[in-house]
Amino acid sequence: MASPPSLAGRLGRDAETIVSTNEKFQRKTVFLDLPIDIFLKLLDWLEISDVFNLRSVCRALSGLTRLHSTWAKLTACHVIGKNLPWPPWALPLTDVPSPTLEHLTLQARRMRTLWDAGNPITDRRFSRFIQRPRESITWIRLIHSRWLVIQQNATTLEFWDLEDLKSEKPALSIDSLNGIVDGSVVWSRGKSTGIMMISTRSCEAGRIEFALPYPKAEDGPVSARVVDSFTEFSRLMDGDEHIAAFLHYKGNRGNFIRSISTGSIIRLDPVPEYSKETQPQQAFGIQIKRNVVAVATAWSVDLYWRDTIITSLQEAEAELSIQPFQRLSYLGGSVSEGPQELTTDSAFFLAYNPKFLSLPPDDDAIFLCVGKDSGRHLYVAQPVNDNHTSPSTYRLFHEIGLFWSDPYSMLFYESGESGRRSVFIVDEPRGLSLCGISIPADLSQHAEGSSERGRIGRWRITDSSSKDLIHHVVFEEATGACAVAMGSGRVWIADLTASEIIPQNYGGHIDSPVSNFSTRVSV
Repeated sequence: MASPPSLAGRLGRDAETIVSTNEKFQRKTVFLDLPIDIFLKLLDWLEISDVFNLRSVCRALSGLTRLHSTWAKLTACHVIGKNLPWPPWALPLTDVPSPTLEHLTLQARRMRTLWDAGNPITDRRFSRFIQRPRESITWIRLIHSRWLVIQQNATTLEFWDLEDLKSEKPALSIDSLNGIVDGSVVWSRGKSTGIMMISTRSCEAGRIEFALPYPKAEDGPVSARVVDSFTEFSRLMDGDEHIAAFLHYKGNRGNFIRSISTGSIIRLDPVPEYSKETQPQQAFGIQIKRNVVAVATAWSVDLYWRDTIITSLQEAEAELSIQPFQRLSYLGGSVSEGPQELTTDSAFFLAYNPKFLSLPPDDDAIFLCVGKDSGRHLYVAQPVNDNHTSPSTYRLFHEIGLFWSDPYSMLFYESGESGRRSVFIVDEPRGLSLCGISIPADLSQHAEGSSERGRIGRWRITDSSSKDLIHHVVFEEATGACAVAMGSGRVWIADLTASEIIPQNYGGHIDSPVSNFSTRVSV
């Protein structure tokens, strides 16, 4: 007997299963059947906490929330897209493993919550340290926020893995070094590899090729070896794959550029209008940009066209000198007037565009941080026209006051790569402390010199009874990684998003080992 017409096409042969007449609905589609592109699109409406909630639903969703494409999308949306500091070594995102992207994204969000939200100052303390012999540490540097390089006794370079909490010795060492390191620059080659160029006070310089795994990444090859060395240079300021800039050569002070491939040398001379009796200004720094090389002096910035430098290096059979195409005076005066009475005692270039200025991206923009009036001031210079074939005229913006130092003496100042966040050491009556500062995302809402642009945190290092002294400080603004080397041989290590709060009635020594560890924030 035939089935009733009303059921035709809806019942199966055994009249027990319902079959749709529309082929599109023959199988019910579930969420996990959606293409990965749809899942990534849904991330636009999710917060990071929602992603972690999805991770706990089932094994399939947990796998989706750990994909590289998932964290690349979250990083681009919640960190880079919101102008939060991001470590330059973690670019491009395609070269960074998923666990590292997750870790760096969470650190960036924690830094935003704890540093950029204007939280009240809380006394905290460092939680762990690396012990080296007394008065032996002559230089330190962070690489990939996971590796701390320590120079011992002006010779050995030690590479410490900060994720290995139980290790009592470095992961590797390099002994072929002579002299205290007085300059260094690191650039990434992707896939956890890179080059570190260093110079020493003994007028020796060289390049070290390294392979150091990223934070939270699976264990990979760990290596470091010297691939190039040369003498007669010191005070390395900047460098890349093609050229390097130094302030000392053959015992002479000046601004020198050396070709990496040929070893040719040229000198960057000051503006020729000065008389011969005029003493050359002290150079505080040299920065190599895409099309220009900038030299910061006590009251001005001299600009040299990079193509002119490269051509001169290729044609030079002996040491040559070239002159700048433009001088920008940031403390008043003009080129013909020569050095000014009003000068600064410190100046340095920021490596990257400070996002709080809301300026369009420009690889040749110059950001100079100058110390004066017990504070730090930022000067910005940008090319008027984007000309890659000939020197562009630069325009200097008005100065921007970043912060004013503590009433107590400031011993060290370490700026982040973009100047958004910085740390400095103060000597207070109750001991040495490390203070953190953060520049608001929108400076227009804060009056110049506002207290809201002062300290946002204090990490106590010693108490008033300690005789220990600070020798070196390193800080990474994107992740909050920080290390402070002491004369006693202790190197205090801290993640400045997670450190122990000091109780108000605490009566012990600040620099004693910590037995308990408390996290400042959880995501």
